[in-house]
Order: sequence, then C-alpha cells, then structure tokens
Amino acid sequence: MSADYIIKQMKRNENRDNNVDAARGCMVLIIIIMFTMIPIIGWFLNVYKLCCCDFKEPYKAEIIRVLGVVTPISTVTGFLGKDIIGK
Repeated sequence: MSADYIIKQMKRNENRDNNVDAARGCMVLIIIIMFTMIPIIGWFLNVYKLCCCDFKEPYKAEIIRVLGVVTPISTVTGFLGKDIIGK
C-alpha cells in the first residue's frame, strides 16, 4: 500500500464523518422543531375547540378543554377528537 492510497482513504473517511455530522445535526433540528411545534399546535387546537363548545350539560368536554388551556396537557387534549371527549 502506498502513501497516496492511505491519504485518499483518510480523506474519504473525513468526508464520511462530515456527512454523518451534517445528518445528525439535521435530525437534531427536526426533533427540536417537533418538540416545540407539536405543543404549540395542540394548544391552539385546544383553544379553538374550547371556543366551539356549547357549554351545556354534560360539561365533560368543556372541563377537559379548560384544563388543557391552563395546563401543559394541551399537547394531548388539543388532538383529542369528538369520539374520545364527547363533543
């Protein structure tokens, strides 16, 4: 094996490491965006669905929506549908 071959292999490995680092950075950015956007979207969906409630008995849906607006559970409750909550 010549020195030129070894140098070429080292440069290939450096390029491969740079590509892996770029892909890893992209995945971290996507995960950060997901963990910030999903709660924000869930909160807005929860507020919208609270505004659409009729505030007549039974109050199950309204209670769940109000709890979702004032607590961090809106990440989940914003995405709950009528079949789970009831309205």
